Amino acid sequence: MKNKMRKYFIAIILFIIWITTASAIPPIPESYWGYASINGLPASYGTTITVEVYGTGEEVGNTTVLFPNGGYSLDIIFDDSDTSDDEGANEGDKLIWKIDSINCTTPAPGSDIATSGNSNSFFNLTLITISPNQA
Repeated sequence: MKNKMRKYFIAIILFIIWITTASAIPPIPESYWGYASINGLPASYGTTITVEVYGTGEEVGNTTVLFPNGGYSLDIIFDDSDTSDDEGANEGDKLIWKIDSINCTTPAPGSDIATSGNSNSFFNLTLITISPNQA
């Protein structure tokens, strides 16, 4: 009887360990879509868009403009705290958006905050590279 109880106890412990290991779910990405413009014109097809953690330069998302009207979509990846690797942003990180490796004017650097599972529609990006006097 003691031997049978010991086997059940070990089986229960192993089952609990298995459940806690299997239930580790990585964070849900944050999704964005909108329109990118450069100097008031739609960004051209294939223009690169990147997102970095403000102050660190760690890239946490990238895409290219997908449509002639400057349309894009992008997911921000998040760090899985259950691993030792750094896979992406942490909840609450300030973000910096770039078009063709240049900081966007809108949103201003550091004004967007990483929020796991959030969905952002009409998140429009603006890059101004010329001053009004040059236009």
